[in-house]
Order: sequence, then structure tokens, then C-alpha cells
Amino acid sequence: VSQSRYPHDKLTVEEMGFLKNVVINAQKMDTMLVGMSRYADIHGDIKNDLVDLKDVINTAIQHLSGHPHSTNAIYIVPPMPIIRGSKSQLIVLFRNIFQNALKHSSASSLTIEVSWIEREQHIDFTIKDNGVGIKDDNINNYLKIFKKSGNRHEDVGMGLAICKKIVLNHGGEMSIRNVYSKGLAIHFTLLTNRLSELSAMQ
Repeated sequence: VSQSRYPHDKLTVEEMGFLKNVVINAQKMDTMLVGMSRYADIHGDIKNDLVDLKDVINTAIQHLSGHPHSTNAIYIVPPMPIIRGSKSQLIVLFRNIFQNALKHSSASSLTIEVSWIEREQHIDFTIKDNGVGIKDDNINNYLKIFKKSGNRHEDVGMGLAICKKIVLNHGGEMSIRNVYSKGLAIHFTLLTNRLSELSAMQ
């Protein structure tokens, strides 16, 4: 019977622990490289197409249909405006925000509520959830790259940083706040540049 060159039963507990850490760190590095690549792919020279945000949100939700917590998520979405911008980037924006809520959902059903108010030259958006929130006084640091909550090695803290870059590309601003110590409310603005009113078919 052939034997492995490095038989499992010849490794000490310390050596097995070392190998486990090597594997975990390699996975972290791979995830980090993927995240950095996605961040770099968000270019500032965006298209100025007419974008129906209702379609954007529906597509973002479809992208998350395979997430373990998606079946327990309830989305509350009002009629959405039509703006000018990059549809592909706006899908990533809403998808990452929704995904962040799913990752921080509690054991009970998750509610994600979208709301917006039109200003003179921009629209204020709020996406609020009733998840576990982030217990950190400096919560807006989570909009920076590599800033994450928890110790999940599959998450390197790029999702919300990518969102902020997309918002900046569209001439807006972004911020986060806790909602009564449970859940998050993510705020961002987008320039309207809007040529049409709300879709009459919504």
C-alpha cells in the first residue's frame, strides 16, 4: 500500500495548525485580490445613460437569489426614479448594499427598506435594514477599503468601499448610521440629470 509523501498522521498538532493558517491566509489573499480587482474596475468615466432604478433594484435582488439568507429577506421598494448614469455600476451599488444587509441579518426575517427624496439637483436615498447592525462609533470607516466587521475570512471589506466609489462617480456622497442600535441605514445621494419623470408604468 502506497503512502503519502507527507502522511497526515506524521504531523504534530502544531504543524497541522500551521498548515491550517496557511490555507486560511491563502484564501484571504485570493479574496483580497478579487476585491481589489473589482474596485479597480469601477471607472470614473461612466456612461450617461438613462437608467430606470426599478430595473436596477430588481436585477440586484436577482443576483442575490442564491445567498443563504435571501429567502428570509423582505424588500420594501417604492416606485423608483429614472436618472442618468451607469446601469452596471448602479446595479453593483444596490447589490452590495443589499448583500451587506443579508450578511448582517439576524435569525429572524430581514426587512430591507428603500426610500428616496428628490432635491433640487440630486436625490437622497436611504436603504434601511433591521439586521444586527455594526457596533462601532466610527461606523463610516466601513466605507474605506479593507474595513470589515467580524472575522469572516471570505470578507475583506471591499463591498461598501466599492459602493462609495460608485456614488462618487455619480457626483454624490455616502454615509452610514446605526438604527436604534439594531440594523443599519445607509444614505447616499445621486445627481438627477433626469430627463423624465417617474415611470408611469410602475
